[in-house]
Amino acid sequence: MPDRRLRIDAVDADCSGGEAVLHNGVRIGAVSSGAYGHTVGASLAFAYIDPARAVPGTELEVSILGERRTARVLDAPVYDPDNLRPRS
Repeated sequence: MPDRRLRIDAVDADCSGGEAVLHNGVRIGAVSSGAYGHTVGASLAFAYIDPARAVPGTELEVSILGERRTARVLDAPVYDPDNLRPRS
């Protein structure tokens, strides 16, 4: 299963790892890690999901604290996708 980036519609809790990823109510994977991205102002996660559902733009659901939240598969990193910021 490929590891994909997700942006999650969450306002009061974020993923930490192990949460179920669903598509049309069927479990298709699991979150490997997640947190709130303060720089981009969004809840983000990495998840191992079924390759057929790993297409950027696909809408999924992630179960956070027993509540299903809408998530979308991203096609690139959210912060500095072109790797233009210098690193030391």
